[in-house]
Amino acid sequence: MRNQLGESLNSVQKFDTSVEQATTPSLEALQAYSLGQRTMVVKDDFAAAIPFFQRAITIDPNFAMAYGLLGTSYSNLGETSLAAENTTKAYELRERVSAGEKLYLESHYYNNVIGDLEKARQAYELWAQMHPRDNGPPNNLAGIYGTLGQYDRALVEARETVRLAPYSGGAYATLVGVYLLLNRQEGARATVEEAQAKKLDSPYLRFSLYQLAFLRNDTAGMAQQAAWAAGKPGVEDVLLGGQANTAAYSGRGRGGPNSFAPCGGFRRAGAGKGDRSGLRSRSGAARSPLRQCSRSPATSRDGARHSKWSGCAVWGGASTGLDRGCGAGTVIGR
Repeated sequence: MRNQLGESLNSVQKFDTSVEQATTPSLEALQAYSLGQRTMVVKDDFAAAIPFFQRAITIDPNFAMAYGLLGTSYSNLGETSLAAENTTKAYELRERVSAGEKLYLESHYYNNVIGDLEKARQAYELWAQMHPRDNGPPNNLAGIYGTLGQYDRALVEARETVRLAPYSGGAYATLVGVYLLLNRQEGARATVEEAQAKKLDSPYLRFSLYQLAFLRNDTAGMAQQAAWAAGKPGVEDVLLGGQANTAAYSGRGRGGPNSFAPCGGFRRAGAGKGDRSGLRSRSGAARSPLRQCSRSPATSRDGARHSKWSGCAVWGGASTGLDRGCGAGTVIGR
């Protein structure tokens, strides 16, 4: 498309590099940023990545990509105010960065701050053209199409995410989530088994395993995943919420038998156990990545009606974590 618009092939090839090459004059800030990025992308550990990005920003207060990835990390942890604050700061610094970085910052601002899904989609599409080896665009597009209820298109993008990031348990979790949205449990189970055969692991893959166990009424399987999450900052709360939602769905909680089933994105249950994530809102209240899920239609900023898809934030690929509406799907924003 860019060639059709008159851009030269040399220009297209020039920008066919990874957005990982972040713009900062400080080697020390870049080193901290790189450690945060590796923690975020390879381990899917967004809570652990945050101090690295904060360190990078302390060293270079104009480090746009550090603000951007810090915003994405907070978004994936359900810290919406901090996510918006840092993503907006990154967006305001976008003129200081490379073309690839600018697309990352703009797409996440459109998607996660102002909710303009069409602008976000366009930015992700252009990002994919500029950086065809980056798994961020298809992963985030899977989230957008899931939000819009276009699950077949979400599946295409989720499969592409796995193709580009076969090393990532989070990429497999994205694909599992889309299969669950399509009510294709066999595809979801096969995807989990493929990831396990590669010895991949991820909190989001564990959430998917919990969801699959719930759908099979496998109480032992759900307990196994909850036990794995015990004591893990930013992870334990999600499974605690899943357990509480399972109890409510079964009629053992206050929500009654017609309440909600576990999906990534509930407001935290079990707050009495204390917040172990170390994350707090600006008011000082403990926060978690859990948000209540509703099955009612919602209206995006552009006026389009869509069904809510609950997930854990769509992640922006190897360069950067799913954060959309209800169903069993989980997508991590990158």
